[in-house]
Amino acid sequence: MKLSWSHKLFLRINDQVGRRRWLDRLMIFGARWLVYLLIGAVVDWGIYSLSGATRSLFFVTLTATLAAAYSVSLAVGLIIP
Repeated sequence: MKLSWSHKLFLRINDQVGRRRWLDRLMIFGARWLVYLLIGAVVDWGIYSLSGATRSLFFVTLTATLAAAYSVSLAVGLIIP
């Protein structure tokens, strides 16, 4: 059976599980905590580089986007367990 490049990459990455402890920890950090770090970076950027009405619109849009993304994630999780 011929595998696509994405399947080969998936198998190559998962072949390393348990062999390098630092890489396992890096992947766990990326899966669990990196999204919060990225959200913090976006919020910091909005605070320090925007001003006035632009900042208010930015935070309203950011809040609505995060709420929508969370809602869709929960809905998909309930539909497809």
